[in-house]
Amino acid sequence: ARRLAVSIARTGGGRAVRALVRLPSRRLLSLVGRCVRSAPGLAPEEGPEPSGPIAVLLVDDDPDDLELCELFLGRSDRLSVATATSAAGGLDRLASEPVDCVVSDFGMPGTDGVEFLRAVRERDPDLPFILFTGQGSETIAKRAIVDDVTDYVEKGIGTDQYDILAERIRRAVD
Repeated sequence: ARRLAVSIARTGGGRAVRALVRLPSRRLLSLVGRCVRSAPGLAPEEGPEPSGPIAVLLVDDDPDDLELCELFLGRSDRLSVATATSAAGGLDRLASEPVDCVVSDFGMPGTDGVEFLRAVRERDPDLPFILFTGQGSETIAKRAIVDDVTDYVEKGIGTDQYDILAERIRRAVD
C-alpha cells in the first residue's frame, strides 16, 4: 500500500525548511492540495507525472450520459473506465473488481448519489468518490460534504466538464 504524504517546503530569511507530513486518508490529502492550490503565493511542486492507469467506476442511470462520459474520460491515457447503471450495479462492480475512484450521478432511481456514497464509504472509507451531477444545489452539496465526498463537479453544457472531471479524478487518486 502506498503511504499518503505531502512534502511542504518554505523559504525565507535565507534558509529553506522542508517537512514531510504523513496523512491518514486520501480525502485529507486532497483537501490539503486544494488549500495549497488556492492560497496566494503557494503552488505545488512540479514533479514527474505519475504512471499507471486509474481504474474509474462511472455510475449513472442515464445510458446517454453514461456513454458520453465514458467516451470523453476514455480519451485520457491514464483513465480506464468501467460503468454501472445503478447504485446496486456499482456496488456489485466494487465487490468484483479493483477501483481507484468512483464517479456517480446524484439523481438515480431507488438510491441517489449521496446514499450510494454512504454505501461506498461503509466498504472503503478512503476510496475517492466524485459526485458528478446536473442536479447541483447547495443542499445536495452539503449532504455530500457531510458524507465525506472527495469532490463535487456539476455537469454542464459542452465538453469542458469532462476535462475538469478527468483532472479532478487524477488529483483525487494521485
